[in-house]
Amino acid sequence: FTITTTIEPQFTYSYIKNHYEFNISVDEAKTDVNISSKSCSENDTTSTDKIQQIASDWSWYMQIAEAGVALPVIMFSGPVADRIGRKPVLMWNLIITLISFILKTVIIYRDMNLYYYTIACGSLGLAGSFYTYQITNFAILADKTDEGKDRSFMMTAYDALSAIGSVSFQ
Repeated sequence: FTITTTIEPQFTYSYIKNHYEFNISVDEAKTDVNISSKSCSENDTTSTDKIQQIASDWSWYMQIAEAGVALPVIMFSGPVADRIGRKPVLMWNLIITLISFILKTVIIYRDMNLYYYTIACGSLGLAGSFYTYQITNFAILADKTDEGKDRSFMMTAYDALSAIGSVSFQ
């Protein structure tokens, strides 16, 4: 699930750099040429700064699209898992996550507009994001273990192995 943390900023920055046009004034162009001999002031804005500002805004929109859709899904995933079972909720999460990653891959590969990528982020929210996956797995562990030390140990081990997997992926 952490693959998006490395790809999104790179794709966003690259897309903006290649598809947006920036009107740089003559003063800013001179500043770019003489940047090594002059200290930067807070009011100087280069095209790179503008690209980073716009990329930061887009990153924010993508996170809002995912989290805004995911919040209701996360809130209802526990009760739904109690009612219909853990496996259907887990499969829903995994299938929608897979579809979202496929959409994101196609959008990046075809260099499509950032609006499409933001929609794909929203589709990941339909899966409940990583949190629904975690909630469901903890519920499965709670179902399969006895209360007490065994359950606490298993949940701690699961959490530690998830962290190790996440760190080793990056």
